[in-house]
Amino acid sequence: MIIDWYWWVAAAAAVVLISVPLIIRRRRRANGDVDFSAVARGQLEYIDQMDGVQFEHFIASMLQRLGYGSVDLTCGSHDQGVDVLAEREGVRFAIQCKNYDSNLGNSAVQEVVAGREYYRCHVGVVVTNSYFTRSAVELAAANRVLLWDRNVLAEMINKLDL
Repeated sequence: MIIDWYWWVAAAAAVVLISVPLIIRRRRRANGDVDFSAVARGQLEYIDQMDGVQFEHFIASMLQRLGYGSVDLTCGSHDQGVDVLAEREGVRFAIQCKNYDSNLGNSAVQEVVAGREYYRCHVGVVVTNSYFTRSAVELAAANRVLLWDRNVLAEMINKLDL
């Protein structure tokens, strides 16, 4: 009887240990391992060579250096359309990062709209090293989403005083 009870407790503990990480919304802290001197030398060309994860880390680190607080990276493929969460002056930002060779369409805007609501943020942002289609610009305006394209990204980098 005691052995049966022990196995039930062990099984329940195993279920909890396996399921808790899946249930709790985990976040990765933005790290500062971005080579900002390389960004200063090559600016956008350096960024164009990044993969998606590197670009997310770059954006998070840049936002920290620009004075945004509580900058967090969300968890990869289960991020609900948001890669970076940040706060500035009490305003919470849900940010979708897209490092693309071509112009971004509606899907990135749709993803950040959903993610903004999921993470209960005030503002949704899509940031890219490229540009946006006319349709994406119209959809963003209708859904109160900010679009930070290649030009805005360059302006933000210039504010870093590298």
